[in-house]
Formats: sequence, structure tokens, C-alpha cells
Amino acid sequence: MAQGYIRSKADMKFLILFISDVIGEAMRNEILLQAVLSDECADYFTYTEALTELCADGFMEEGSNGYVITEKGRSNFYALGKVLPHSVRRNAQNAATRAIASAQRDACINTSTKKREGTNHYTTQLSLSDGQTEILSLSLLTVKAEQGADMEANFSRNAEKIYLRILEALVDEYPQKDEEEDNL
Repeated sequence: MAQGYIRSKADMKFLILFISDVIGEAMRNEILLQAVLSDECADYFTYTEALTELCADGFMEEGSNGYVITEKGRSNFYALGKVLPHSVRRNAQNAATRAIASAQRDACINTSTKKREGTNHYTTQLSLSDGQTEILSLSLLTVKAEQGADMEANFSRNAEKIYLRILEALVDEYPQKDEEEDNL
């Protein structure tokens, strides 16, 4: 049997309220779900039912930025005290924090591959921002859409490393033409 706390829909509701209160800001459904599923006994269907009921009862609201706990939800959460075991709270908080960090990172990375008009070539666009300002933008010619898709996937997984390698290459000292001839 799985080790976890969630045994009922009421447990799930309390876990959702806990995560929403701890994070303190609107969360997209996939981030909230990822945090809830940190409990090994939690499942998607119980989560969906619990979240739907929390919204219908006014404990949670769905806005344009995701789900957020209401004052009614917060006061009920505080009134119930610390029903969740410490290990469940810690795991859920850590999972929510990781999910939010991952979503913020993903929002800073943009990729696309588009066919160039009148040719059999593609342009792959890769960009990285710091959340406010674009810090890297590459536009590369590719001969196949699959090559562009591979570049997009690799950049998405390794954007920070690629950025640092490009910076290193740009600030590295390269021998001047005269120095190269002297070394021959």
C-alpha cells in the first residue's frame, strides 16, 4: 500500500487549502496538481472532485492566473488547525515550490521553428529572458523541421547552460591572425 496521508476527499480538500495558503498566490491547475500528487495516496480524480467542490462552496476561486484560496477558505483552514501531518505539509510545500520554479523557468524560454517562404529551409528561433528582459535571442537556419524541433527541445532543457557557453565563447581570447602565423 502506498505511504501517504490522503485517504478521503476531505483530506484532499484540506491539502489543497494548505498548499494554496502556503503559496499565497494564484496557481495554475497543473502546478497545484503536481503539489497535491506529492502525497503518494493522492489521485487525480479525487483532486478534481475536491477542487470543484472547494470552488463551488466559495473556499477557492478560479481566476485568469489560476486558482487562489478565498478569505472563507483561509478562515476555515485556520479554524481546523494543523490537521495535516508535518511530513505531508513539508512534501506538499516543497513540491509546490518546485512546480512554481519550473513554471517560472519555462515562461522565460521561448522556441519556435517556422518554414521559410519560398525555400525548403526552416528558421528556428530560441530566446531566453530573465523574466523581464530578453537576455539571449538566436535565429538559426535549419534544413529540416525535425532538426529545428531537436534544437528547440535541447534549448528548452539546457537554456541556462547554452547561454553561459555562448557568453564564454564571446568573451574568450582568440589568437589574432598574426599570432596564428607566428605559431606555424
